[in-house]
Amino acid sequence: AQWHVPISAISSREIRYSPRCNTHACFELYAQQTNVYCAVATGQMILDFYRYYFTQDEIAEAMNTGTGGTTNPNQVTSYQTLSNGCLVATFDGTASWSEARAEIDANRPLKSGVPGHARACAGWKRENFCIWPGPCKRWLKIYDPWPWNSDICAGGKVYWEDWNAITHTNFIYIR
Repeated sequence: AQWHVPISAISSREIRYSPRCNTHACFELYAQQTNVYCAVATGQMILDFYRYYFTQDEIAEAMNTGTGGTTNPNQVTSYQTLSNGCLVATFDGTASWSEARAEIDANRPLKSGVPGHARACAGWKRENFCIWPGPCKRWLKIYDPWPWNSDICAGGKVYWEDWNAITHTNFIYIR
């Protein structure tokens, strides 16, 4: 007798609304409303996921956003302030794919920082088999608030980003 075990070439996971009955994807893309609101729009996406609803101007004020954007310490503080201490934000300056995967597996979106830009991350994908010399490919599902648009529903883009194709400078975990 022959045994056939189906093995998928790709594994993936995306943020879900509920781990129980309703498992539809529920993370939503918002465009940044100005050219320096990338951290603000990322914050809005993540705060909305946790059901804390603020305008980008309200978030920008809490983040002390200036003409050059928003610092990481101000992003961390604002998540905690805007949630009245219910959310704890943690900065990680040594971003790794396995850390992003662990957050997604726990059903928590995160802020993904690349040089000069903030985006939200709400999914991962990886090859289960790869051809030598490897390594297997890995991707993060990025909710990028760029390009900016005054209408938050009209800009930005969602894409699978090859982990090895870009320098990841930091993550902010919101729990």
